[in-house]
Amino acid sequence: MPAPVGIPAVPSRRSSVATKVGGVWWELEFVDGKMVVGIQTNELGLLTRFLSTSILDCNWNGTSNHEHRYSIEAPSRIGGARYVLRTGDRRVDTASNPEGVVLRLQAHLHSQIARTSINGIFVHAKVLLWKKMTLVLPGLASMPLVCELSQRGAIIVASEYAVFDRDGLVHPFPRRPEILPAAMILFSACAPANSRQLRPMTPGEALLGLLGNSVSAHMSPHEALQWLCRAVIRTPSFESSRGEERHAADAVRRLYGTAAIDTQRGFTQ
Repeated sequence: MPAPVGIPAVPSRRSSVATKVGGVWWELEFVDGKMVVGIQTNELGLLTRFLSTSILDCNWNGTSNHEHRYSIEAPSRIGGARYVLRTGDRRVDTASNPEGVVLRLQAHLHSQIARTSINGIFVHAKVLLWKKMTLVLPGLASMPLVCELSQRGAIIVASEYAVFDRDGLVHPFPRRPEILPAAMILFSACAPANSRQLRPMTPGEALLGLLGNSVSAHMSPHEALQWLCRAVIRTPSFESSRGEERHAADAVRRLYGTAAIDTQRGFTQ
């Protein structure tokens, strides 16, 4: 069955009631602030799953006016065995079960919000809370260190993005915006090194690292430079060596134990 066409006009108020749009296809439109999400599917239960998740609790209020339209085609009892997710006429992904296709829809929606944000700079990063300290770990290379810190009690409060505002403060995403003054920005080197110590980074190095992991800097490059500059000036940045995650976690703990934390400027001796 082809993806549905002829999507109705966007309603002027928030709506969460599924309506039949022809044949076996149903539609749900959800309007939240400046963001509109529309889903059409031939399996009504998927819309219930959508409403029961926190998929829209992530909304970043700095998103510009955008509509996000999707269709989910459930597998035929006779033919296909996978759920197919589309946006417009473009096939985005497939999944073998309802839970999987809703998660794929969530991930795609989050990426679209990140790309179109106008009042926040989205950076691929994990945001952790550890010993009352907020750590920002940008990039995929940070995952082993994230795991090491998690085993020591750190709590992951954002698993996809850190959003930096005009003051250089951090908003975890996809959870609802909550301002967290970062105490440390911690990068992980892609190549192994001999040192087991954390290497202090200059603000310029940290700025390049954040820009390299940003997905929305292209929307507002001038603001991205200004806002991320404020973040790296107010927050100390370090780099850990690959394969030395245990020693890096020890170093973070030692820094925490020997320095007082100024919530406006990070570490102060």
